[in-house]
Amino acid sequence: MESTTKLKDITVGQQNCKVFARVIRLWDAINTNPRYGNALISIDGILLDEDV
Repeated sequence: MESTTKLKDITVGQQNCKVFARVIRLWDAINTNPRYGNALISIDGILLDEDV
C-alpha cells in the first residue's frame, strides 16, 4: 500500500495526503428550512485511525 498520513499528522494547508481510517459514524447534514426544501448541506462523519 502507498504511504499514508496519520490523522494527527495532517496540518493546515497540507494537500494530496492519503489517510487510512475507519468510519465509525456517518450522517447527513440537512437544511430543515422549508424555504430550501430540505437540501443536503454536507455528509459528516467521524474517523478513527490506529493511534487512539
